[in-house]
Amino acid sequence: MKKYLFVTCAFLSLVGMVSCKKSKEDRILEINAYEKKLLDANAPVNYQQADSLIFFLTEFVQDFPEDSLSPVFLFKAADIAMNTSEFQNSVNLYDEIILQYPNFEKLPECFYLKGFAFEQMGNIEKAREAYMAFIQKFPEHTLAPDAQTSIDYLGISPEELIRKFEQKNQDSLQLSKK
Repeated sequence: MKKYLFVTCAFLSLVGMVSCKKSKEDRILEINAYEKKLLDANAPVNYQQADSLIFFLTEFVQDFPEDSLSPVFLFKAADIAMNTSEFQNSVNLYDEIILQYPNFEKLPECFYLKGFAFEQMGNIEKAREAYMAFIQKFPEHTLAPDAQTSIDYLGISPEELIRKFEQKNQDSLQLSKK
């Protein structure tokens, strides 16, 4: 009797969980609502809402990996993570896009932004690798010159960078006077 009762309870629990599962459309509406709250220009950034939105976006991808919105949602999640200084989470999400969605229209940006995230974390070698991979895979992309500039200035302090730009401007002025 106890065994029968346990199996019945387990079955009912499973049915309850499945029936509580939200439809794809409901999840999209929920994501849109959270996104609207998060992007309210009058409100300060709410990190808890940002984390919730990242959760909802990645949960959608887990449940609907073949959906055309999945790489878009991962990209949004990575962007939110980047903008809330969750750089490692951002890198992980960009890696997931790169591995799972090689035909995604924003794949080049994933490589570039992965380099930027590593740079923000202070991981110069990983940043260099990511920028180099970007340039190698997408040499004609509009961000390729930016990636090369980032490589050229990796590890240079802001003060030193300012001095270099000032020197470059002075050299340009002297050349123009000649």
